This record gives sequence, C-alpha cells and structure tokens, in this order.
Amino acid sequence: MFFHFKINKLFYHCLQMNLAILLAVAALVGGNAADECRGIYRVSSRDGQVLKDGVDSPYQLALDTDTNTLFFSYSTDGVNEAFQSMYLNLKDGTSGIIRGVVSGFAHAYDSQHQIVYIGGSDGIYKFDYDTKTAVNLNITDGNIWQMFYRNGLYFTTYPEEKSFVYKNGKVERVNELKRNKTMLIAVDEDGSLFFVHDGGLKRVKNGEIVAVGDYNVNAFNTYAGKLYFSTPTAIYMVSEGAVKKVVSFANTFGFAIENHQQLIYAADRSVVRVTLTHDMCVDDKEVEDKSSNNVED
Repeated sequence: MFFHFKINKLFYHCLQMNLAILLAVAALVGGNAADECRGIYRVSSRDGQVLKDGVDSPYQLALDTDTNTLFFSYSTDGVNEAFQSMYLNLKDGTSGIIRGVVSGFAHAYDSQHQIVYIGGSDGIYKFDYDTKTAVNLNITDGNIWQMFYRNGLYFTTYPEEKSFVYKNGKVERVNELKRNKTMLIAVDEDGSLFFVHDGGLKRVKNGEIVAVGDYNVNAFNTYAGKLYFSTPTAIYMVSEGAVKKVVSFANTFGFAIENHQQLIYAADRSVVRVTLTHDMCVDDKEVEDKSSNNVED
C-alpha cells in the first residue's frame, strides 16, 4: 500500500513538472499549450530581423520591459576600453553608446523600481534616460562581469570570480557561495541560486551545491517569472529545478525575451529579433536532454 502511494506521488510530481514546462514554453510563443510545439524551436541564421548591425560579439543583453529598451555590450577596438554599453529603443530603432561608464559590460533591469544597472570595470552604474548617460553608484569598485536582478542585484567580479548581492543599500557577498568561484549567477522563481563556473551549471539546494549539468552557459534571463539560460547553441528553461531545451540556434552570445512569441538574440556581429512560429518547430530527440541533467525537488 505504501509502495503504491510513493509511486503515485512520484507520478503526480512528474506530471506537474512536465505540465509546468509545457505551459511555460506555450507562454513563450502564445496560444494554448495543447496546440504548441512539443519539440523545440530551431532558429537558423536566415531567420529574423536585424535590429542592430556592425556590433562585434554583442553580449549581456537586458531588456527594460517598461520602455521596451534593450541594453547590451559589444567589443571595441578602442585603446582604453575593450567594451562599450549600448541602448537600443525597440519602438523606434534609435540607439547609442552609453557615455559615462568605463568599459560598460554587464546589464540588469529592476522592473519594480524601473532601474537599469550597468556594470563597468570600476563598479556599477545607473542609466539616466534623459541624458542617455550612466552615473556610478559608488557601491563597489570591482570589475563587474555579470549581473542579474531578482529581489536584489546579484553580480560577479573578474578576475576574482566572486559573487555579491546589492540589497537594501548594502553590498554583501552571496553567503552560500563564499567558498565558490562564480562567473555567472541567477535566481529562479523559487529563490534558488544557480551559478556557473568552469563550464558547469550548479544549483544551491538546501544549503548544498548540486550539479545541474555540463552546460556552457553564456547568459541568464527571465520571462513571466521563469528562469532561462543560453548556451552558444540553445536556450533552456528552468522549471522546478528541471532543465528543458526550448530553442536551438546556430550560434548565439545571449538573448532576451521581448514578448510571448518574440526573442532577441546576439549573433556574431548583430542583434536580431526572431518570431517563433510553428514552421520552426522540430523534433529534437537526437540531442534531447538526459534525465541526469535534471535536478528533482
């Protein structure tokens, strides 16, 4: 009797997890879950609309959903700065280099307080829409590598590979990761920490570090509360600790989700918007994620 109860409970949990994944993928492309792609969406280099061209290796995309403005960095040939931050208004196509920030590289958006953060080589800045410049908040002098916002501004530094959180006017080390080097950091909708080091994605679960999988993560982002991450060839969604591939690419440096059916991704020398359609839906069994890459709650 007890054995059957455990089996039924496990089945119910798996059913809930799969339904959550299906609904989240449906939310990404719109429509009813039953009518949506049950494989993945495969995007080729021929798909999409080029929003910005001539930018080398655009990276660290963040979307201000209130003004529909995209922020990203790109590599430069400048003598003093290796990177620059740029804004791109998705409504009218206007764009520009963000002045005032030294080697602008990382970006994050706090939707609750409508603040755009920019990470440079000497600290964290706040973007000013009126002047299109950035002002150093003087909360740290670290060389910022990556940032992520969810109930606090999480960020990492380079070359130290340390992780911090800026919350309630204070900057502190991320307590769970004080002994772990961190290149990228994110928080899912349940408040669980995810981080990347040496090509591996890991999760903090019940105070312990758990390996999620050998994903070559280059970016984190969120949509409709869900956590997503990209590798050079795919976008994955995290739901209740489980990882599911949702979009495949030829090559991408990062991404942002504009609305329920449109993605923005970084190609080699351009920023591209693509609309996901049923024509892009394919069966991806040959590269399907193995169950060993999933973390069960």
